[in-house]
Amino acid sequence: IVPVSDSKIVDLNRFRVMGYARGKAFSTPILHFCSDIFEASNDGIMTPAPEPRIPRPPNAWIIYRSHKSKEIRKKVPHVTAGYISTLVSQMWKDESRAIRLLYNDKAIEA
Repeated sequence: IVPVSDSKIVDLNRFRVMGYARGKAFSTPILHFCSDIFEASNDGIMTPAPEPRIPRPPNAWIIYRSHKSKEIRKKVPHVTAGYISTLVSQMWKDESRAIRLLYNDKAIEA
């Protein structure tokens, strides 16, 4: 590992100290570039990696759609996602309040 000097990299917090070199040639810590913190773009310039995204919990409609989608795909394997959404949306509108509350409870548990 060699010391890195790049004018495009301004934040030294993006490096981790890996240890000290022995001998007189290196009196400074050896820095290791943390590639998990930076990403290379198409033009080769390193940019900060985006923060990890925390997924939202599923709501009642998403849980219902997932459940019904699996049922529909078992019966009709080559149906499109758009058709499933249209069909399940109408099914959701036609469901009783009790069924909707059941899926709402599942969403709260998720």
